[in-house]
Amino acid sequence: MTANALMTKFLPGGPRAANRLRKILRSRAEILVGSDPAFYARTVDISLMGMSLMSPHALGVGARLTIVFQIPTVGKLETIKAAAIVLYHTPDSSEGFRLGIRFCDQDALRNELISSLL
Repeated sequence: MTANALMTKFLPGGPRAANRLRKILRSRAEILVGSDPAFYARTVDISLMGMSLMSPHALGVGARLTIVFQIPTVGKLETIKAAAIVLYHTPDSSEGFRLGIRFCDQDALRNELISSLL
């Protein structure tokens, strides 16, 4: 299955959903997959629907995970914890893998904080 087909399957709005407004977000993220030990990744950008990040590990398309990361607000950092699903992973020669994830849960606070960045 191609990346575009996967995006069509998992993103409301199909491939064009990936083109929605995004903001660069450079933050350390903790990734938890099932009962496996947590590992760290680096966020690249974020939108209301999800984010991309650089990971030392590949996660299969459709893998469910929990991500914990911080969003800068006026005067402090807000910690966000979200359930997500992997939409794609591509090898990256410098940092391992680039992952695209979509948030699975609806969270008003997270959406408000992300909107404040956009």
